[in-house]
Amino acid sequence: MKLSHLLILVAVLVAAGVLWVLKPWAKEEPKPVKKPVPHKVEPKPKAPEPEPDPEPEPEPEPEPEPVVEEDTSDDIVRYEPKDDAPAPVQEVQHTGKQQAASWRQPEQLARRLASQVCSRIKTGSQEEVLELLQDPEIRLATAQWEFIFRSNPKKLGEIMGNNELRQILTPLFNNLPWMTEFVYDGELQDVDAAAQILAHLRQCDPEMDTVTETNPGENGATLKNRVAGAIAAEFARKGWYGEGKELTAEEIRILKRDGMSIINSGGKKGRGKQDSYRLARERYKYFAESIDGELLNGDFAKLPGWLLRFPVGWKANMEWGTPDSLRWQRDNCSGPVRSYLGMAFQVQYLPTNLFGDSIFGPYYYPPFKPVYGGAYSHLVRDVGGVCGSLSHFGASAACANGVPAFTMGEPGHCAYAVYVDGAWRPTNSISEEHHPHWGIYGDNSWSALTMMTAMYQNGQLTRNAQMIATIGSMMLSQRQALRGLKLMELSATMQPLNGEVWNRYIDAATTSLKRNIKKWQEVNKFLCSSIAPKFAGRCGGILHKKISPAMLDQLRQPDKKLAVYQEYFNHLDRDETGEWDIPALLEAQFAGIERNQNAKTDFYKMLIDAGAAHTDFACMITWAICKSQADGKIIAKKVMSMVEEAEKTSPQPELVAAAVIRAGEMLSNRDIYFKYLGAYESKPVKLPDFGKPTGNLISDKATIKLDEYPREMATMLSHHSATTEKGGYIASITAKHKTITMEFERPTTLGTIVIVPAGGAGGLRNWQLEIFDGKEWKVYMSLPDSQQVDHFTITFDKAPPKAKAIRIDSGEEQTLGIKFNALLVYDNKK
Repeated sequence: MKLSHLLILVAVLVAAGVLWVLKPWAKEEPKPVKKPVPHKVEPKPKAPEPEPDPEPEPEPEPEPEPVVEEDTSDDIVRYEPKDDAPAPVQEVQHTGKQQAASWRQPEQLARRLASQVCSRIKTGSQEEVLELLQDPEIRLATAQWEFIFRSNPKKLGEIMGNNELRQILTPLFNNLPWMTEFVYDGELQDVDAAAQILAHLRQCDPEMDTVTETNPGENGATLKNRVAGAIAAEFARKGWYGEGKELTAEEIRILKRDGMSIINSGGKKGRGKQDSYRLARERYKYFAESIDGELLNGDFAKLPGWLLRFPVGWKANMEWGTPDSLRWQRDNCSGPVRSYLGMAFQVQYLPTNLFGDSIFGPYYYPPFKPVYGGAYSHLVRDVGGVCGSLSHFGASAACANGVPAFTMGEPGHCAYAVYVDGAWRPTNSISEEHHPHWGIYGDNSWSALTMMTAMYQNGQLTRNAQMIATIGSMMLSQRQALRGLKLMELSATMQPLNGEVWNRYIDAATTSLKRNIKKWQEVNKFLCSSIAPKFAGRCGGILHKKISPAMLDQLRQPDKKLAVYQEYFNHLDRDETGEWDIPALLEAQFAGIERNQNAKTDFYKMLIDAGAAHTDFACMITWAICKSQADGKIIAKKVMSMVEEAEKTSPQPELVAAAVIRAGEMLSNRDIYFKYLGAYESKPVKLPDFGKPTGNLISDKATIKLDEYPREMATMLSHHSATTEKGGYIASITAKHKTITMEFERPTTLGTIVIVPAGGAGGLRNWQLEIFDGKEWKVYMSLPDSQQVDHFTITFDKAPPKAKAIRIDSGEEQTLGIKFNALLVYDNKK
């Protein structure tokens, strides 16, 4: 190395040393000023506002409570009523600040939303929470969290990872009125599919957000936006998407011409694509054009979200829900709301068409379809039909015009109901036992429907209670179990008619309240006192499916179980018109005490006293008598003594007697059956003149038995009279294929049978007479079909059979059940 080079190297090293002393190299880096990491966005300086950073915020509680911590408080948190007069929901117009990019990671967004809301809660008191809900940003964050909570975050993240879909959906997700209605006004299942359907509808109609005279933006969301949300929620819930129809190139060209995108499409050169959202798109187009043309009922735009779901969700998977069918009814079957109660009767009741084809066969409507195209409703109006056709026509006419309606099953019949003057009005109905075919929650019982209606009619209170339940779930997600459960209790006591909140609370409490028996008893007591008086069926369902399973394993002493059961029976007031399964509840309760003889006896007494005091529930007396027969003679005898005592104090002792008579029929027990027959005889019925058959009447000493009974007890008092020449009334549940069995006192040779159907024999079709000889049943003969007579007589002249019992089978094709004014049997003695 040259000397000059060495001198240069030394100079450089000396200079470096001087610089190190004056300014260390570590200080050459940027000074760590207190500011966010470059990729973060600093929000406005507002304490409760979270940063739109995808990383989770720290938990608000320094020492979060574990979810499994036991609640040692015996009392439930009870809402203290304020001014709770029913009022519609009124959300302020508010647009949230949530950036579109934050929806790409729903789980992280949910954690930030929970932190944003929960950090504002210090005590969890009623006053604090209601005050917090005055903040529209908190209300929106609560609804957004609930939306993510009900979704599959992974699938939702995939959807929102698509930039186009994210930009389409975020404006709605940031709209407070729209988001709260979408989340809380009805069951929200398959959120991810609903989001995709909604995105597709918004692609199809870029003007959906535009406020016009026909598309008003009242309450912060346009009518079309609300319709699209209701369609997305209902069609996702019903699975009306992803049908996989193969589109032709021409169909795709037309779709593109109309500005309609096809999401999730595949294939090459326009072939093989799947139009997954055709049904939803067609339904939206129908209502959008009807809104633009002002063709719907004037109240349609005023419908709250939960009612909006009924017309927009009308049976799209059936011919009744095609656009052509709806358009025909909209244009030809419109009128005031009340007029839809009679709209069904435009269709003529015809079991056979003009070619003689039965409606129960495959050829009733098909010959006419080419003439009517897709207007199925028009076809049915012209061709005719039976109960199902009439009821579907009436309900469809209402929905096509934007009026909430649905069809419902009744025993052996199809009816429908329309929402008129704030209540569901059954029409074309023949029974009080309704089972709606449609509902916006999973439970389609009439009891659940009426309770849900009462809940939503108190709109603002219900919405606030729903949000409090969501905040309770947020607390659970933040591992603050006790606060979360107390907020759910506040929600449930604020709006006790919300069965979904009760279900969520009970699910969450099953672990935390495992050892707190007194708390469970308080929950049960409040639930029964709040719901049972008006909605006995729905209350019984919650008890049977949720409360009883959660408590029975924890309550060891039979007397404590009986005390829990007693709360329900203490608060019974009236039975509902809708059908609900009382025996299922009683069986579930009985299972918890059946190993203890004393407890069983006390349980029977509880049922008998309740059934005698509230004779709408006299069927519980029947259940107790029948059940006790399997417990041996001692308990069975005690039960009958209890019934005798209860009858003395009952406001309607005749219905207690009717319950005993039914038990006797069901058990084929002659002693029980004949016990009360003389005390409450029904008025005689004038029978047609059928002459005087030879032989002795033997039916008056026989027992009869139906395979299914109607709910009311009153008819039981006239059953035995119908087996005598005074006449009476025997009625089964109205449904297909029913039987009545008559068992004689001893085997007898038959001479004559006289049958007097109530209302004449015109409803008979494919009925059969069967005879039991003591060993086996044999079909003896078919009864005459649909005779236009008031009675018919069967005479056994040649080789009269010997019978221990006879059975009449109503056949498959009738729907009226068994309704006889007389069923008389004579022997063949001369």
